[in-house]
Amino acid sequence: MDTKVIPSFIVICTLSLLACKKDEITNPNAPAEIQGTWTGYELQGNPGAWTLQINGSALNSSGPGEWYKGSVSAKAETNPKEVDFVVSECSVPQYVGKTSLGIYKIAGDTLTISENEPGINERPTSFRVSFDNRVFVFLKQR
Repeated sequence: MDTKVIPSFIVICTLSLLACKKDEITNPNAPAEIQGTWTGYELQGNPGAWTLQINGSALNSSGPGEWYKGSVSAKAETNPKEVDFVVSECSVPQYVGKTSLGIYKIAGDTLTISENEPGINERPTSFRVSFDNRVFVFLKQR
């Protein structure tokens, strides 16, 4: 093998990795379509209003007897669209440090999220309530 090829290969690989890292750093926010303040309710959950605030990658959510703070990331190009919530603080201590995997859809000013319990390493496949997931319906606040 030509010894001139090896250094060139290493440089190309390093530049490729740096380019990937740069993309991660320059787009730390959740997609624009889910940014902002949303109010709504949980399907088949405790009665009462929920508020969801997404600002960049920061997440604040509160509802009947519960609250969550953390970060959010999403993939708007998948079908269904994917969303991940990393819990940094919340009213349920065993969820701190865990990730809730979910899916979402937007129709007009309505955001519907189906998410599994934090720590479950599977993503829901539908917007129907089941044993492991919760479904929320939010309306965008202007």
